[in-house]
Amino acid sequence: MEEKERKELKDIEAMKRHLGLPGVIRLENEDGSVDEVEMNPLPMEYLPEFLYVTSRFMKLNPDQLKEGMDDEAFLKLFEPEVIRTLNKCILASLKSRYPEADEDMLKRFISANFIPCFNTFLEINTPRNIGTERVDSRLKKRLELIRKAKKK
Repeated sequence: MEEKERKELKDIEAMKRHLGLPGVIRLENEDGSVDEVEMNPLPMEYLPEFLYVTSRFMKLNPDQLKEGMDDEAFLKLFEPEVIRTLNKCILASLKSRYPEADEDMLKRFISANFIPCFNTFLEINTPRNIGTERVDSRLKKRLELIRKAKKK
């Protein structure tokens, strides 16, 4: 094997190590047992939608995000278009994990479990680095405030 081929294989292995890993949506049942549903990271073609949602998160006033907020108060912080775009992105993540699943069933699942889906979606799609340390730091702080506000 040539040096160039070895380098290419090494690079491919490095890329595989840095692929996004699925997250787990944990849903508690009435009897105390827990169901776990995997969610894949958002497919690349939805990057514009994700960046739109992220830009809207950056505009939230951190003082509005209180730890342990109830769902209604939390969701009122977001414009309807942000919620629609989040639903679209979460659906795409679930469809990439469960391509044979009925889309209407997936939509009902998201509707019934929006907050756990939202939390897992943020966990698996938060960028590690988006170019500059200042922007990356601000975004991570804002997303952490959002996560804490909805942590259950």
